[in-house]
Amino acid sequence: YMLSRLPGHLGEYLALTGARLSGKELVAAGLATHFVPSEKLPELEKRLVSLNNGAETAVKSTIEEFSSDVQIDEESVLKKQKMIDDCFSKDSVEEIIKSLEAEATKEGNGWIVPVLKGLKRSSPTGLKITLRSIREGRKQSLPECLKKEFRLTMNILRT
Repeated sequence: YMLSRLPGHLGEYLALTGARLSGKELVAAGLATHFVPSEKLPELEKRLVSLNNGAETAVKSTIEEFSSDVQIDEESVLKKQKMIDDCFSKDSVEEIIKSLEAEATKEGNGWIVPVLKGLKRSSPTGLKITLRSIREGRKQSLPECLKKEFRLTMNILRT
Protein backbone atom coordinates (compact mmCIF):
# COMPACT_ATOMS: atom_id res chain seq x y z
CA TYR A 1 0.00 0.00 0.00
CA MET A 2 2.70 2.47 1.03
CA LEU A 3 5.13 1.63 -1.76
CA SER A 4 2.43 1.90 -4.41
CA ARG A 5 1.76 5.47 -3.34
CA LEU A 6 5.30 6.79 -3.47
CA PRO A 7 6.22 9.39 -6.11
CA GLY A 8 6.74 8.10 -9.64
CA HIS A 9 8.04 4.55 -9.70
CA LEU A 10 10.07 4.73 -6.51
CA GLY A 11 7.84 2.04 -5.00
CA GLU A 12 8.67 -0.41 -7.77
CA TYR A 13 12.37 0.35 -7.35
CA LEU A 14 12.29 -0.24 -3.59
CA ALA A 15 10.11 -3.34 -3.79
CA LEU A 16 12.02 -5.05 -6.60
CA THR A 17 15.52 -4.23 -5.39
CA GLY A 18 15.01 -4.42 -1.65
CA ALA A 19 16.82 -1.09 -1.38
CA ARG A 20 16.39 0.81 1.86
CA LEU A 21 15.94 4.49 2.45
CA SER A 22 17.79 6.40 5.15
CA GLY A 23 15.88 8.35 7.78
CA LYS A 24 16.35 11.57 5.84
CA GLU A 25 15.18 9.89 2.64
CA LEU A 26 12.08 8.55 4.41
CA VAL A 27 11.10 12.09 5.35
CA ALA A 28 11.86 13.44 1.86
CA ALA A 29 9.79 10.65 0.26
CA GLY A 30 6.85 11.33 2.57
CA LEU A 31 7.07 8.05 4.52
CA ALA A 32 8.06 9.77 7.77
CA THR A 33 7.20 13.12 9.28
CA HIS A 34 10.34 13.91 11.28
CA PHE A 35 14.04 13.10 11.33
CA VAL A 36 15.79 12.92 14.68
CA PRO A 37 19.54 12.21 14.56
CA SER A 38 20.58 9.00 16.34
CA GLU A 39 22.58 10.84 18.98
CA LYS A 40 19.45 12.76 20.06
CA LEU A 41 17.19 9.71 20.36
CA PRO A 42 17.99 8.80 24.01
CA GLU A 43 17.23 12.35 25.15
CA LEU A 44 14.05 12.46 23.05
CA GLU A 45 12.94 9.16 24.59
CA LYS A 46 13.51 10.55 28.12
CA ARG A 47 11.52 13.68 27.32
CA LEU A 48 8.64 11.73 25.79
CA VAL A 49 8.48 9.39 28.78
CA SER A 50 8.50 12.35 31.17
CA LEU A 51 5.56 14.10 29.50
CA ASN A 52 2.67 14.43 31.91
CA ASN A 53 0.16 13.71 29.19
CA GLY A 54 -0.07 11.91 25.89
CA ALA A 55 -1.70 14.78 24.07
CA GLU A 56 -0.85 14.78 20.40
CA THR A 57 0.27 18.42 20.47
CA ALA A 58 2.66 17.83 23.39
CA VAL A 59 4.19 14.77 21.74
CA LYS A 60 4.45 16.50 18.38
CA SER A 61 6.10 19.63 19.76
CA THR A 62 8.60 17.52 21.72
CA ILE A 63 9.54 15.55 18.62
CA GLU A 64 9.81 18.75 16.60
CA GLU A 65 12.18 20.19 19.20
CA PHE A 66 14.60 17.32 18.54
CA SER A 67 14.02 17.08 14.78
CA SER A 68 16.50 18.26 12.19
CA ASP A 69 15.88 19.70 8.76
CA VAL A 70 16.34 17.16 6.02
CA GLN A 71 18.91 17.61 3.28
CA ILE A 72 19.39 14.48 1.22
CA ASP A 73 22.84 13.60 -0.07
CA GLU A 74 23.77 13.97 -3.73
CA GLU A 75 24.20 10.18 -3.89
CA SER A 76 20.66 9.58 -2.63
CA VAL A 77 18.43 7.38 -4.74
CA LEU A 78 15.88 10.20 -4.54
CA LYS A 79 18.23 12.33 -6.66
CA LYS A 80 17.95 9.61 -9.33
CA GLN A 81 14.15 9.76 -9.52
CA LYS A 82 13.97 10.53 -13.24
CA MET A 83 16.11 7.53 -14.17
CA ILE A 84 14.20 5.31 -11.74
CA ASP A 85 10.93 6.46 -13.27
CA ASP A 86 12.23 5.86 -16.80
CA CYS A 87 13.49 2.34 -16.03
CA PHE A 88 10.88 1.11 -13.55
CA SER A 89 7.90 2.36 -15.56
CA LYS A 90 8.39 -0.44 -18.07
CA ASP A 91 5.63 -3.03 -18.43
CA SER A 92 7.59 -6.10 -17.35
CA VAL A 93 10.52 -7.12 -15.17
CA GLU A 94 12.45 -8.13 -18.28
CA GLU A 95 11.97 -4.67 -19.80
CA ILE A 96 13.00 -3.02 -16.53
CA ILE A 97 16.22 -5.05 -16.47
CA LYS A 98 16.92 -4.27 -20.13
CA SER A 99 16.40 -0.56 -19.48
CA LEU A 100 18.72 -0.66 -16.44
CA GLU A 101 21.37 -2.48 -18.48
CA ALA A 102 21.26 0.29 -21.08
CA GLU A 103 21.55 2.99 -18.40
CA ALA A 104 24.41 1.18 -16.64
CA THR A 105 26.63 1.66 -19.69
CA LYS A 106 26.40 5.45 -19.39
CA GLU A 107 28.97 7.44 -17.46
CA GLY A 108 28.04 8.21 -13.87
CA ASN A 109 25.61 5.34 -13.55
CA GLY A 110 27.83 2.91 -11.68
CA TRP A 111 25.24 2.71 -8.90
CA ILE A 112 23.07 0.63 -11.26
CA VAL A 113 25.54 -2.29 -11.45
CA PRO A 114 24.80 -3.66 -7.94
CA VAL A 115 21.08 -3.03 -8.51
CA LEU A 116 21.20 -5.19 -11.63
CA LYS A 117 23.18 -7.92 -9.87
CA GLY A 118 20.57 -8.04 -7.13
CA LEU A 119 17.69 -8.20 -9.59
CA LYS A 120 19.35 -10.99 -11.55
CA ARG A 121 19.92 -13.01 -8.36
CA SER A 122 16.28 -12.66 -7.34
CA SER A 123 13.51 -15.08 -8.13
CA PRO A 124 11.98 -14.10 -11.49
CA THR A 125 8.57 -15.23 -10.26
CA GLY A 126 8.97 -13.26 -7.04
CA LEU A 127 9.91 -10.13 -8.99
CA LYS A 128 6.90 -10.49 -11.27
CA ILE A 129 4.52 -11.01 -8.35
CA THR A 130 6.02 -7.99 -6.58
CA LEU A 131 5.75 -5.73 -9.63
CA ARG A 132 2.15 -6.70 -10.22
CA SER A 133 1.30 -6.28 -6.54
CA ILE A 134 2.73 -2.75 -6.37
CA ARG A 135 0.92 -1.69 -9.52
CA GLU A 136 -2.41 -3.20 -8.48
CA GLY A 137 -1.96 -1.57 -5.06
CA ARG A 138 -2.31 1.86 -6.63
CA LYS A 139 -5.99 1.14 -7.23
CA GLN A 140 -6.68 -0.64 -3.95
CA SER A 141 -7.57 0.47 -0.45
CA LEU A 142 -5.44 -0.41 2.55
CA PRO A 143 -7.73 -3.33 3.57
CA GLU A 144 -7.64 -4.69 0.00
CA CYS A 145 -3.83 -4.45 -0.11
CA LEU A 146 -3.47 -6.17 3.26
CA LYS A 147 -5.80 -8.98 2.17
CA LYS A 148 -3.82 -9.42 -1.05
CA GLU A 149 -0.50 -9.47 0.83
CA PHE A 150 -1.84 -12.08 3.24
CA ARG A 151 -3.11 -14.30 0.41
CA LEU A 152 0.17 -13.97 -1.50
CA THR A 153 2.18 -14.84 1.57
CA MET A 154 0.02 -17.85 2.41
CA ASN A 155 0.18 -19.17 -1.16
CA ILE A 156 3.93 -18.72 -1.37
CA LEU A 157 4.45 -20.45 1.99
CA ARG A 158 2.28 -23.40 0.92
CA THR A 159 4.46 -24.09 -2.08
